[in-house]
This record gives sequence, structure tokens and C-alpha cells, in this order.
Amino acid sequence: MPSDTADSVRDTIFKGLEGVKGSIEYILTFPRARRVDARELHLAATLWCSRMRDMPSDASDDSEEIRAYLQRVALSNKRAGREGPVDTQQIEGGILLYENFHEYVCGILEPEPASPRNVRHQLITTACESLRAMLHYPEAPTDFVPALSLTRNS
Repeated sequence: MPSDTADSVRDTIFKGLEGVKGSIEYILTFPRARRVDARELHLAATLWCSRMRDMPSDASDDSEEIRAYLQRVALSNKRAGREGPVDTQQIEGGILLYENFHEYVCGILEPEPASPRNVRHQLITTACESLRAMLHYPEAPTDFVPALSLTRNS
């Protein structure tokens, strides 16, 4: 292995970290990001990573289905006397921020987006992957892929 490999790898890592830092700082300026706590931010990032990370940048917003699913889970937990890792207010805050992510990717948050849609999608994905890891807590939700039958029934 060449002796300069460690330095070049280190440079690549720190350059990448600066990009992640910039992405996170940017999404924290979104209107709904200013009013969320760490669990809501973690929920929004986890929703994005599990629902949209591998989707094309023009995938439709599925937040209404997710909202209905998570409200049913919260209600089921409440009826069973269990507390989930996030309460109903945090669920709503996380979903609203998740909607902001979609609005940014679609160009709704910026009248004249400075970058193409696929670049905006990648920015959100990069930031969310990092936030999901950094804000992880015991019993944190890690995946949100409800079965279609759960999202369509009332």
C-alpha cells in the first residue's frame, strides 16, 4: 500500500464530513426544522432513510399514509398501555419535517432551486443518514415500511 494512502483517505473523509455538516446545517434552516426536538428530527431522518433513500428523486410524497400508520401504532400502544419511543406530538413534528424534505426536493421551498432535483434528493439523504445515526437513542425507531394493507385501511 502506498505510504500516502492514509493521508488521502483522511482528506476524503474530512472533506465528506464538511459536506455532511453543510447539508445538516442547511436542512436545519427549513421552516419546520426550527420547531422540532431531537426525537422528531430523528423520526424525520429515519422516515426519509427508510422510505425515500433508494427511491428516485421524483417519488411522490407518502406522508399521509405514514401519518395514518403511525397514528394507528400510537393508538394501539396507548390502548395496550405501552408507551412508544415517540408520542403523538413528536410523530406529527417528525412527519411535518419529513414533508419539508419532500417540499425541498420538489422545489417548493425555494422559488428557483439552485440545484437539480437529484442533487437536492442526495443532500437530504446524506443529511438524514447522518442525523439518524447521530441522534439514535435506546428503542429508537429504525425503519418505517408499513405494509400497504396497514396504510390503506382506517
